[in-house]
Amino acid sequence: MATVSSIITSMINFIKGKNATIDTSVGTLFRDIVVECPANEINSVYTEIGSVQKISAFFTYPEDLTTQEMDDVAANYGLTRGAAVVATGQVRFIKYTAPTSAISIAAGTVVSTSSSSGAAAVSFVTTVEAILSTTPNYDPINNYYYVDAFIESSTAGSIGNVGSGTITSFGTVTGLDLVTNPLPTSGGADAESNTLLAGRIQIKLMGNNYGTTNGYVSLVNPSASISEVAIIGPNDPNMKRSLYGGKVDIGVRPASVSAGLTTYSENFSYISSQQTYNLTKQPARTITTVTGTYLGNPYTFNSATTDYSLLKDTGANSGSVRALDKINWNGTKKPDDPSTFTVTYTYFSAAEDAQANVDNDLYHTLTADALVREAESVGIIAALTVVKLSGYSTSEVSSSVATAFANYVNGLLMGATLDESDLVGAIDTNAVGVDAIILPFTTFQKVDSTGTTNSVNGRLTITKVQYYRVSSLTITVS
Repeated sequence: MATVSSIITSMINFIKGKNATIDTSVGTLFRDIVVECPANEINSVYTEIGSVQKISAFFTYPEDLTTQEMDDVAANYGLTRGAAVVATGQVRFIKYTAPTSAISIAAGTVVSTSSSSGAAAVSFVTTVEAILSTTPNYDPINNYYYVDAFIESSTAGSIGNVGSGTITSFGTVTGLDLVTNPLPTSGGADAESNTLLAGRIQIKLMGNNYGTTNGYVSLVNPSASISEVAIIGPNDPNMKRSLYGGKVDIGVRPASVSAGLTTYSENFSYISSQQTYNLTKQPARTITTVTGTYLGNPYTFNSATTDYSLLKDTGANSGSVRALDKINWNGTKKPDDPSTFTVTYTYFSAAEDAQANVDNDLYHTLTADALVREAESVGIIAALTVVKLSGYSTSEVSSSVATAFANYVNGLLMGATLDESDLVGAIDTNAVGVDAIILPFTTFQKVDSTGTTNSVNGRLTITKVQYYRVSSLTITVS
């Protein structure tokens, strides 16, 4: 593109070609008015043309645009840039001797990685209360007692994705000896890049016909809450409601464990003849507190002592706003009959929001019953043995293998096939200190709403509205 300097030079050369005696030196009236003034205006026009070219070609060169320019383009299509997402995971609070009294780890307890010369510590907070009871979990291999707790990073972004075994510091909790994360944290994502946002704009443009696959994807609008969308139509074996047309299932995958959740409280009238109560907001994820009266006194009921449980709907409408997830009274301590009890719970409100878009009269396809459903998380249970190279410690190899294993699983798309050979390749490429991997794996199973299923010839399969996560991973280093 031409610059002011090149435009001035070109103009002077043209003028000299017509009349070589004209003085065009710097500071002359002729140069200021006849040459430099129009040259600057011409340069402004060049700049505007260049900006228009960049913006009009944002599909091809999205990173050439500034953040504001791309945001302005997206706004033309009713889209906004996805915000950064916090990473989530689990930590294990450890005590080497059996606790003589329960130890409470409050929600909001801070844990972190250790700082090093090259990087600052990454902090996380527990999202739920964890209690190391007097009858705790016990790890016979490492000879310790423990309780696990969910965590999320204090800072949004990919910085929260840390490797297994790297979280080693925790806030003041009397009686605990150690904290660690058996698996890496995941799901942390930086703010949506220009390239990803341009891709969503393309989907929006292709989805103007709302009865098409791209149309439904456009309505659901992948965002900070939803990372992936799958469309299930007629004649698809993954369709849960009808194989014969008229219905569309839209599977949406949460961007992280905590993404797209809203907390809701409601009251119910308890009578002893009714043990289950349908929750209003669907699909429900977790029940956080239940309060009421017991033996005439205010009481907070405890799921840990089996007073109640969340009973998930597994029918045709599971995971959707039409689901019938409910609280189930299954213990000896129940509210007084009759009395009112209050349930506070989280539900996947991202599905509710997406369903509202699909049902909007402006977009709704009259001949199709489209239902947004939260994709099902399928747990992976695996146990394997690796042989380490000399010079590497057992803990170093175990942590590295766990991180490589989990990162590969977390990166798979919905409906993907998972083979032992895939995991061997991921470990071989990304883990350190591994000399050999013993095959087949000692354990390689999946756990979903139908139960536990063993792999077949080292292969696990899932439906288009399911995705993998690591539920349990045992690594033996020899």
